[in-house]
Parts: sequence; C-alpha cells; structure tokens
Amino acid sequence: MSLRRLPIGLSCAAILALARLSTGRADLMCSVAIVPYFRAEDMTYVLGTALDTSVTDHPDSLAVSLTRRVAVPIRVRRVVAGQLIRVQSVRGAGADSISKRLASGDSIAVLIRWGLAADCSPVSLDPTIPPGEFDHFIVALRPSVAWIAGHPTFEVGPSSEFGVYPGWLRRQRGVDAAMLSPMEFSSFLDALPTYVAWLSDCRAAVRRLEEWGRDHRTLSKKYPVPDALHQLGAICSKQNHH
Repeated sequence: MSLRRLPIGLSCAAILALARLSTGRADLMCSVAIVPYFRAEDMTYVLGTALDTSVTDHPDSLAVSLTRRVAVPIRVRRVVAGQLIRVQSVRGAGADSISKRLASGDSIAVLIRWGLAADCSPVSLDPTIPPGEFDHFIVALRPSVAWIAGHPTFEVGPSSEFGVYPGWLRRQRGVDAAMLSPMEFSSFLDALPTYVAWLSDCRAAVRRLEEWGRDHRTLSKKYPVPDALHQLGAICSKQNHH
C-alpha cells in the first residue's frame, strides 16, 4: 500500500453500465443501467468529502455489496488506486461499525471506483473526485480483512448511476441544473423502495414517493425526483397491466 497526493481540479468519469462477472472467467455481459431507483439493504450510504490523497491496492475481486464479491479476470488485474474521503455520516450495511469509528474521531475511509473496459471487463477508475467536494456515495463495503491501511474501504461498481452524487452528475448536467444536494438526496433515499418492497406492492411504493414529493414540493422539482416518479410509475403501471 502506498500514499500519494492528488492534483487539484480533476474531472470525474461517468460509467452507466451493468456488469455481470463469472468467477475466474472473463465471461461478461454488460448493458445500460436504466432504473437505479431502488434502496438496497446490502449497500452503504455515505455523506463525505473527497481528500487529495490516494492509496493503492492489488485486488483480485471487487465488492458489489456488503455480502457479495466477484472475481476480477486475471488478465485485467493490476494495481488500483483508491481515494481517501472524510466521512460525515453513514447508514445502511455496516453503518454501526463505521459510526463507532466516527464517534471515536476516526472519519477516514477509502473509495475505489470501477468502470467497464470496451470488452465489458471491469477496470478501475483513477481517483478523480475533486478534493474538497462533498458528495453522497452509494457504495459496497469491503469486509474488514480487506480494508486498506486499516481504513473502511468502499467500492463503487460500474452499475451505479448514483454511486457518486451529485459531483460528476452535476458537471455532466451543467452547474445551473436543478438537482438535489447531497444532503437532500440522502433524505430522498428514505422515500425510495427496496426491491423486496417493490415486488410486494409497487403501487404502495409509488404512492410513498408521491407523498414525499407533496411533502417536499420544492425538492420534488429537482433531479432526480421527477425522473424517479416517472420511471417507477411507468414500470409499476406496466407490471399491473400484464
């Protein structure tokens, strides 16, 4: 493991794709991730600030959730760089242990980001979140034995459109775009359904989202709230007409 300082003012790449990896093989299938509006119980939700320091690691797999890791094909394995972040708050999978570290004054974590190569194999992305940027992160927490330098280590796979929000997304949509702030997006997550809840009663899930919009009329006009309502409403309507 090594440390280095990151230059200021780097840009953040956006990868909107979904990879399925087969253990020990480069047998991959990728497609565009269209509907990211589910709250996953095995993911970790973090508010934090990017720092100007990176660390390196030699992973043989990547975390896609707290409980699931998938092998990285041998032919594409190499040293990957993770960016240090200062965590402000955390919830979701593994939040209890990280919250205890926060309470003791240890707020440093590592973020490793993954994208897809042209052949759909996973490739690590450089630590390109501008230092000082405050974002909302939807991440997979590595098991503690795989933490880097003793810091909680998070991974963002290529399937999460909102893996780092709203940093790269705001730059993509323009500085004047009406978007939820990281804190507002964290609140919006409470209204999103889990996949289990969606399968149980998608209409109730849509109603809950609509209620959140009525209770937060100003926020409901900001991206991605209208998009979430449109997409989930359309999917639920289609499901119930079959």
